Amino acid sequence: MIRERIFLAAALTAVLTAAGAAQSQQAAIDRLKLAERLTRTLQGSATDRMAVPLAAGQFVRIDVMQIGTDVRVIFRDPDNHIVAEVDSPTGGYGPETVVAVVETAGDYSLEVSLSPGTSGKGTYEVTLSEAREATEADREFVTAHRLVRQALELRKKRTAEARRDVLELLGRSRDTFARFGDRYQQALALVTMGITMAESGEFRQALELSKQAADLCHLIGSLNLEGSARNNIGGMLDVLGDPRKALDSYRQAVSLFHAIGDITLEAVALSNIGKIQSDFGDWQKALEYYRQGLPLARSPAAEQQRHGVRGAGRSGAGGSAVSAGAGHAPRPPG
Repeated sequence: MIRERIFLAAALTAVLTAAGAAQSQQAAIDRLKLAERLTRTLQGSATDRMAVPLAAGQFVRIDVMQIGTDVRVIFRDPDNHIVAEVDSPTGGYGPETVVAVVETAGDYSLEVSLSPGTSGKGTYEVTLSEAREATEADREFVTAHRLVRQALELRKKRTAEARRDVLELLGRSRDTFARFGDRYQQALALVTMGITMAESGEFRQALELSKQAADLCHLIGSLNLEGSARNNIGGMLDVLGDPRKALDSYRQAVSLFHAIGDITLEAVALSNIGKIQSDFGDWQKALEYYRQGLPLARSPAAEQQRHGVRGAGRSGAGGSAVSAGAGHAPRPPG
């Protein structure tokens, strides 16, 4: 009997200790405040959680800025149901944006983790950009984001019918983003539409969409997205028989990727230039560019990027946006 009492007392102590630890952990979760920007760190498979207190009927926008680290963001309601999940095909740069109109009051949860397939340690910034009474326009904006997520999921099917649906969904979202003045999301939709059109073999239409995307990215200063668009344009121009203009576009991509320190994609663009020079029969120039790209691709920093950042267009992260012989244009993974 004494042994049983000791055992029960020990078990009760363990339960109470665990409950106390859980309460302490819950109390330690940061609460996002409107317009306050937080800098956070991720390590390995850990998930960073933050509370977002909201009232029923509010529109919420949360911007998670990737700083060289590709992250996935999940937004949950007070009952732990997923309201939104975002993991845009932009690698480790640019925002992951959560938007929603919430139906119930309470503490919502924001979960940020490294994207599947990534590892290591990374940093990101998070801002509760908006939390206010929702309007009909807000609901339309939320729908546009949902259409993008649906389109990205459909792209995984890799069928002609799916590509047609992807283009229809992205076209609708692009128009909505344009009306609301969200030029980054508009540019991202255009980049993905251009890639999808190229996958359908419609390279001239793909080229026009990609040029629109590149110009818009340049206007808003999105170097990573512009670099991807310029690299795509180079591949499309090569397919369409204009290799000299393709060279110009690839060179712009090299400069953009160099500026943000993405040496993996810089190496890809340099390799594309080498391929064009090889097509010209200028073996010496081709060799020079391959020699510039190869050390970058083999460097420790590039190896770290491959394991810690899922770049939008590296080999193994979705392949080429154009057919073989046209270089390797970046594309969204999956």
